[in-house]
Amino acid sequence: MLKKRTRFTSPIALALATIIAVPGMAQDRVVHLMSDEIAPESQAFYRAAAEDFMAANPGVKIELDFQGNMDEALAVRVAAGEPPEIASMQLERLLTYADLGLLEPAAWWFEKYGDDVVPLASIPYKGVHWDIPYALTSEMWWYRKDVLDDAGIAPPQTWADFLSAAEQLNDPDNNFYGIAIAAGPGEWTAWHYEVLLWQNGGFVFDTELKPIVDSPESIEALNFLKQLHQYSPPESSTWEWWDSIDAFTAELVAISMYGGRLLVHTARDNPPLTEHTRVLHQPMGKMRAGPLSRKSHAIMSEAPNKDVGKEFLDFMMQPEYLLPFLRTVPVHLTPPLVSYRDSPLYMDDPLIQSHLEDMAVVYDAVSYGRSLGWESPDHPPNYYAGALNASNILPQMIQMVLLQDVPAEEAAAWGKEKILELQADFDAQKAATQ
Repeated sequence: MLKKRTRFTSPIALALATIIAVPGMAQDRVVHLMSDEIAPESQAFYRAAAEDFMAANPGVKIELDFQGNMDEALAVRVAAGEPPEIASMQLERLLTYADLGLLEPAAWWFEKYGDDVVPLASIPYKGVHWDIPYALTSEMWWYRKDVLDDAGIAPPQTWADFLSAAEQLNDPDNNFYGIAIAAGPGEWTAWHYEVLLWQNGGFVFDTELKPIVDSPESIEALNFLKQLHQYSPPESSTWEWWDSIDAFTAELVAISMYGGRLLVHTARDNPPLTEHTRVLHQPMGKMRAGPLSRKSHAIMSEAPNKDVGKEFLDFMMQPEYLLPFLRTVPVHLTPPLVSYRDSPLYMDDPLIQSHLEDMAVVYDAVSYGRSLGWESPDHPPNYYAGALNASNILPQMIQMVLLQDVPAEEAAAWGKEKILELQADFDAQKAATQ
């Protein structure tokens, strides 16, 4: 076993050390870690862990590579025959590399910690866990408690409650709107549709991964989304992710969906509003469901120092490193291990302490989490999900209904046809690489 703790050496120096080798001298074992964490405070987590690990393990060097376009950067390294030992993963990326046989099964980690993993934090593929989860994010509806209280409106629990509250709180003459519904051209718009679709008992794909966006459940979800959108700010027709937060912190809307980052930004940008910002469970339709994002790492099977990579990955997952990282965006980034959920290293964050009831709701929401990559316990992980998100077919379908008054049935038929075309192209490209 490797020992713990070390000092940081710059990636440039590490790269030079691998090129300029002195005959007769022992070569360092280099662990390359590639991550899509681009925020400075997030990168600090990796740097601290790398520094301590190298200090405790002479002869080991950790090279950190932070990428804004992770998919492209990882593909380039793999194609060059130089895969990193550790790569950050989200579900769709993981499925691609698992299918290519380029990931090491994560049984080594789950044998130690599997009983402590939060349910749904890692989704098996072909009966195997391939990744080690390090953060979970549940997208929730946040609301202005002061505004609802003044209007005598109870926190909405059902679709009917949401529509009624949005209508009653809507006051466009005073530049205030009942609810934030993103309808821009990107993936965030699709999430607003997907959450209603799942709550209505529908899915984008059936259990054989055939598109069913033209189902009755989907038509109802599209029509209900259109009803809600009439109480959203006019500019929401162009909104992307951050706009849902900005509208809330600017006191433009009463209700808005986002992860816990919305609360973090409210505390930063509009502190007096923080005490009035509360969270709701996703509304109950035919079932309760909401978007769940999983952040994870995986070991690349063909990397030369993958065994040392496993040691470093286990090291990073210890609470003294992981939990301060999760506290860089508390409530938004939540622990993947049950035993970490009550740790003072996470829960003593002042923002969490001021919103303990909300934190409990966010924790509960993981249990009904869904994603396009895994829509239900009856579905297999969906290797088409990444391509569909990149295509923006779903946002275009939604915009047809919300912005162009195209009947939901017509828009859904168009969407289904486009998804079938995308799947055919995806399958052809996949076959060509095998």
